[in-house]
Amino acid sequence: MEEQNLKTGEKKVFDEQACRLESADEAANKSIINNAMEVSSPEKVTTGDDDSLKTENFDELMESIILNMKALSIDDKIKEKKLRPDDFVMCKQIGHGQFGRTFLSYYKSTKTYYALKTLNLARALKKMSYSYIEQEINLHSKLNHPNIIQFYNTFFTDNCLVFVLELAPNGSLSKQLKKGEPLTEEVALSYMHQIASALQHLHSMGYFHRDVKPDNILVDAFGQLKLADFGLAADFRKKKKHRMYCGTSRYMSPEVISRQAYDAKVDVWALGILLYQFLVGDVPFDGRTNQEVTSNVLDKELTIPDGLSEEASDLIKKLLTKDPSKRISLSELIQHPWMQADKFSS
Repeated sequence: MEEQNLKTGEKKVFDEQACRLESADEAANKSIINNAMEVSSPEKVTTGDDDSLKTENFDELMESIILNMKALSIDDKIKEKKLRPDDFVMCKQIGHGQFGRTFLSYYKSTKTYYALKTLNLARALKKMSYSYIEQEINLHSKLNHPNIIQFYNTFFTDNCLVFVLELAPNGSLSKQLKKGEPLTEEVALSYMHQIASALQHLHSMGYFHRDVKPDNILVDAFGQLKLADFGLAADFRKKKKHRMYCGTSRYMSPEVISRQAYDAKVDVWALGILLYQFLVGDVPFDGRTNQEVTSNVLDKELTIPDGLSEEASDLIKKLLTKDPSKRISLSELIQHPWMQADKFSS
């Protein structure tokens, strides 16, 4: 994909630093946002000086968006459009990463909401080649699964690449998980099925994720989980073994930490960390620093608290086997007795 310059000379452009929609006419811009919010928000919606919704109104707005998203379907024609910054109103920042931010955004043409994920190209290209960005676009645009965030389109601003993505209005799974408060096995089972199914689809395309964690699992309007962020995904068809040190320490496998050659079983390890976290309320190899965490992953013996079912404990042990050659595969995980769909049926 070639970089385009979409500077149009019109009033609205993206701020060079934050890619946030600005207007030469502040009053008019606030009016646009307020009118946009009338579609699915309470009667009174105010905006701050930075053209973002104030916190007290944001929660009410999101509740209304969730209700509307349950009743309405997204028009896939947006995938075919040549989009411009002016097509959207950016309402509020809802996430951020190393190279950009994510905004709750309103698409004027169809009066629907999306997540716009901005990527500051100048910053990103200091750390990676453009081919990595192209790979993420090409991969994500081909993924089609109910438990994967839908990719719709991209467009360029003067300095940013913007991804148009499905909005998951209930935020990330990390917000649903509270330290020390385990989930029931029934809820954990549902979550594991959804994440494993998403990964199975990703693996069937020849890629593995490499950064499976609660922050990269979003929750849609219906409470369904959606795997997101494919920036670290790797193609195991071209290269069967990888050595790049990447991911998030608490969910990183021993072979990644020790810089050994690794494959798609790094995603299986991350699922084991998640299952433990779901059922225990914390990750198994935690520490005060990243270095302490990675040392614990390599050296600390796995201990499983009492109170879990025998089948759940067995699955955790098989997922968190430190030797990847002895760790179960994703297909074996799905076939494990604990993962049977009718396990908790009455």
